[in-house]
Amino acid sequence: MSPQIFVVTGAARGIGYALVQALAERPDTVVYAGVRSFPVDTNSELGQLAAKYPDAVIPIKITSADEADNQAAAALIKERYSQVDCVIACAGVASALEGQTVRRVTPADILDDVKINSTGPVTIFQALAELLLASHAAGGQPKFVAVSSLAARIVDPVPIEATAYGASKAALNYIMAKMNLEMAEIVAFPIHPGFVLSDMSKQAQNIPLDGAISPKESATGMLNVIEKATKESHGGKFWDYAGTQLQY
Repeated sequence: MSPQIFVVTGAARGIGYALVQALAERPDTVVYAGVRSFPVDTNSELGQLAAKYPDAVIPIKITSADEADNQAAAALIKERYSQVDCVIACAGVASALEGQTVRRVTPADILDDVKINSTGPVTIFQALAELLLASHAAGGQPKFVAVSSLAARIVDPVPIEATAYGASKAALNYIMAKMNLEMAEIVAFPIHPGFVLSDMSKQAQNIPLDGAISPKESATGMLNVIEKATKESHGGKFWDYAGTQLQY
């Protein structure tokens, strides 16, 4: 049986690492763990995970929004495998999660967040599109899922002062809906990971962390949603890690 091939970006820590860790424990699964800093430190969590599961976890250099870097990663994957079955675009940044009102946000803040959160998933999709389509041609149902946020919501917006971050994730949601519309062979959708206790969430000192979930709980939930997803049921819609459909 051929293994299922996953690519996860932002895999060095937090939600991305938790996704790789969960996938590593699955049989017949290979996950390319995309990181900006390469080679991976052998003493890091990801380095130790790759040593524990050498056939299942393959660290790979993927720098968000860097076209040449993403194309090089795709070429390396293609040397070993003829297809990719699922991409989870998890790499993300937030220039601020509090105090960044529309009046205070700078153009540089917006551009920085859009580069990683909106352009990054587009760049890795374009690099891996051929391999995703090969999965469909082989009888599979390829999926491209981008980790978004409730901060992107336009209907009933979340009262968080993170203008650049929210705008960049709203742009991402649009891109994912368009991808699903344009690519009949691929199931594409954005997913909210929940309010996760992470380095990023700790930036928001005014937001209580009570009720925050662990990266592991978020990853487990998202993978359950992704596994069940079909074009008809999930494609182009906005979901959360618990399987609840959200409004854009």
